[in-house]
Amino acid sequence: MQILSCLLSGFFAATAGVFGKYAFMPQDGSLPVRVLAFGVMLVLNSLMLKYLMESYKHLGAGKATVVNFTCNYILSAAMGYLFYSEAISTQWLLGATTMLVGVYIITQDSKLST
Repeated sequence: MQILSCLLSGFFAATAGVFGKYAFMPQDGSLPVRVLAFGVMLVLNSLMLKYLMESYKHLGAGKATVVNFTCNYILSAAMGYLFYSEAISTQWLLGATTMLVGVYIITQDSKLST
């Protein structure tokens, strides 16, 4: 499946954000745990770049960027809600739905291939 590399890239980017936030968030956490979180963030960012480059090969830069960004955006919000109790507004949900419709359109229309 060609879109899988985009989805993996977005997933790794969102997950890296969770670890990055933990590593740099002012808190009472111990330094070794925060350093470990920073290291995990770097590994996840490397995986994100690996899969992003693969998605560029399969879908082209335009489609891959849109799909990766949308996946990253939605997963980042979901993970923020789950791990950090961040709010998700109705306006955000409407925007995310619009983005998903856009991703569906550009991945289905063969005339827009890059």
